[in-house]
Amino acid sequence: RGRVCWPTTMEDERKLEESMAEMSVDEAKEAKKKAKAEAKAAKAAKVAAKAAAAEKGKKKTKLGLSVTKEENFGDWYSEIVTEAELISYYDVSGCYILRPWAYAIWEELKAF
Repeated sequence: RGRVCWPTTMEDERKLEESMAEMSVDEAKEAKKKAKAEAKAAKAAKVAAKAAAAEKGKKKTKLGLSVTKEENFGDWYSEIVTEAELISYYDVSGCYILRPWAYAIWEELKAF
């Protein structure tokens, strides 16, 4: 006999009902049970694959940053400065806004 899959559309459900009409009651129940289990396993596998892909893309840092200092210093520094709200980027490419506390730090560095 053919493989029975859990219906996802009305057409699939109609086909399932037709194939089940040819089976005995016990066979139909068993086929339906098996189709549900396969659908559940497929869904669990899809969720697990999605979670694994998301986890693979994440970096492990303690600050919630996507790049570590050792991997890419420039990107790490940009993230630190932006997350600390020392600067914010402007709409014009290459321009940024220096926040007041960042400017105060800059003045202290110059005076040093």
